[in-house]
Amino acid sequence: MIILCSTDEKVLARWQQGLDVSEKYIVCTDQVDLNASINRHQDSLVLLQLNFPDLINADDVAKLVLAQPSIRVIVCADVPDDEQGLALLKAGVYGYCNTWVASAQLGRIIEQVKAGEVWVGRNLILRLINDLSAATQAESPMGHECLKALTQREYEVAKLIGEGNSNKRIANELDITERTVKAHLSTIFRKTDCKDRIQLALLVNQTTSTPISKLGA
Repeated sequence: MIILCSTDEKVLARWQQGLDVSEKYIVCTDQVDLNASINRHQDSLVLLQLNFPDLINADDVAKLVLAQPSIRVIVCADVPDDEQGLALLKAGVYGYCNTWVASAQLGRIIEQVKAGEVWVGRNLILRLINDLSAATQAESPMGHECLKALTQREYEVAKLIGEGNSNKRIANELDITERTVKAHLSTIFRKTDCKDRIQLALLVNQTTSTPISKLGA
């Protein structure tokens, strides 16, 4: 179930255009409706416009995520800002994008988050990795062992994830299909015990000699 949270009819109409025709969704216009919908559908994906009543900043969203850990939240901002995006990602949201993102792109974002991945722009991913890497500067011996378990191609994919690349970029770089990239990532996540690409990127950058801060955006 997808829960659409906005008080703007134009925004809701645009979001609905980005949903698969078979996708079930609920529209909520206040937090009472939102909480009731989450309680009925506890594994929902929530698409949330940031000026939603009582959920207007990162702290408010963090409280929602903490109270409802089973949901996956994508936050949409009318004017996206990297600092705001970083705060929201650290709070536990799965996605951060422009409220007016193209319908086709919104569909891809939703599918990626439903698959358990985090979606943000590449530059913001790099900033998040930098921030989190700085907070965990000690090198992890366990990380070395995890990466040693990867095949050569899996390691190449993991390294490109560490540089903040999308699946499409990785596919082009390695001359393979995006489906193959996804298959490699599933295996890499299992072998390294990483739950998503951000954790994998941190692992790669904590256990390799080239810190992410030296890599280009």
